[in-house]
Amino acid sequence: MSESPEGEKRIFTRVTVTREATLAGAAGEQPVTVEDISLNGVLVHLADEVPLATGDDYELSLPLGDDIVISMTLALAHQEGDRAGFRCRFVDLESVSHLRRIVEYNLGDPQLLHRELGELSQVH
Repeated sequence: MSESPEGEKRIFTRVTVTREATLAGAAGEQPVTVEDISLNGVLVHLADEVPLATGDDYELSLPLGDDIVISMTLALAHQEGDRAGFRCRFVDLESVSHLRRIVEYNLGDPQLLHRELGELSQVH
């Protein structure tokens, strides 16, 4: 388990990506910037400080280039101004494969990745 600077314990390693994406919800689509992503969630910077609904599902579309897109169904975990953190509710097999490669590359340790994948199966 990794610990953030604020002292909170995390099961999943966050990877800084800083990429443009689209967040779709009941109120429509809006552009966002993904600040970091893990196998279990994502932190985004909203283009506008729009309040998001806690109980709603959101769809994130994160293009990586060359027709590769990570798509995730998310639930809002927290929002502070123009930053929002989401928990992953569903990710398709192709998207999790791309996400796994990003995390594996950034972790540099296959054992840590396998541990996180095991935790993911317990969370969902």
